[in-house]
Amino acid sequence: MRIGLRLRPFESVSGNPFVRRARVLLLLLTLAGIVAHSADAPKAFDLAGPHTNGLGMRFVPVPGTEVLFSVYATQVRDFRAFVRESGYVHMRETADSLSRMWSQDRDGYKQRGHSWENPGFKQTEVHPVVGVSWYDAKAFCEWLTARERAAGRLPAGWEYRLPTDHEWSVAVGLVEEDGKQTSAEKDGVIKDRYPWGAEWPPPAGAGNYAGEEAGDGAWPAELTTLKGYNDGYARTAPGGSFKPNQHGLYDMGGNAWQWCEDEHRPGVRVLRGASWRSDLRVYLLSSFRYSVRPADRYDNNGFRCVVGPSSPRPKSLSNFFRLRGRLVRRQVFHGLLHSQDAGFLHRS
Repeated sequence: MRIGLRLRPFESVSGNPFVRRARVLLLLLTLAGIVAHSADAPKAFDLAGPHTNGLGMRFVPVPGTEVLFSVYATQVRDFRAFVRESGYVHMRETADSLSRMWSQDRDGYKQRGHSWENPGFKQTEVHPVVGVSWYDAKAFCEWLTARERAAGRLPAGWEYRLPTDHEWSVAVGLVEEDGKQTSAEKDGVIKDRYPWGAEWPPPAGAGNYAGEEAGDGAWPAELTTLKGYNDGYARTAPGGSFKPNQHGLYDMGGNAWQWCEDEHRPGVRVLRGASWRSDLRVYLLSSFRYSVRPADRYDNNGFRCVVGPSSPRPKSLSNFFRLRGRLVRRQVFHGLLHSQDAGFLHRS
């Protein structure tokens, strides 16, 4: 049975002021709905890139990988949005003293009460976030995945995560590395290849490393710097301060070490790319792998996100951070990690 509504001809009610006002209101509401839908409707996700997400983070494809790389390392403003929206409990607010941030001054590395919000030197919203652990980086990626999926900006089966060690190598130009080998097997093997090319010492504008500008009065006397090199930034530099590489990625060398997904050896995770504190030639090699415990936080460690097909999550990370709708870390992880490599020394 068809059910319908019989409407009077327009002429028969057009003189009624209540009807006229109702029609005007209906028209305004309809137009408002169209405008709102147009403004809020997410753009289709282009699997071939480039792509800009809801935080304004830009991602581009890197040939030889199945992911899109963020053109910048994750910035302060991105991490701030994560903490504010998720209620993430940063380790600065917990009793786990071993995982509180380490920062450098003239007396070396010490825990001084600093955090990603105040690493001990001035940062703007577009500087790379530092003082974050591997766990912090993973928490950010999981939150961002959930956020973008809820907004319809991320297709099913895709996620934000850290790059694998091999993906990072491809992005920096080491396409000849064997993806089946471990990071430890490839550590420093390819010589005389740097993010800027084969030239040594680094040419002007190569990146934010420990040049002569680092001698600002807060530099430990026992540490060296790159003689004859000055990049103008004693600590971190804003994203985009130096030229991007061939894929349009900034700071694949220098500024802040970048966490990768991989375990380098039992108890420690891989970081790539060197930082504002790096001056030794071996550290600046594109093939060099740095590693610290995943719970550690230092003022020259940050991370870069990729977005791509979802990968199986390690069992140790299932139930990673959910508790009453908030993202938190399980303290048991830190207790286990602190029993390993407790005396590991941060050297770059």
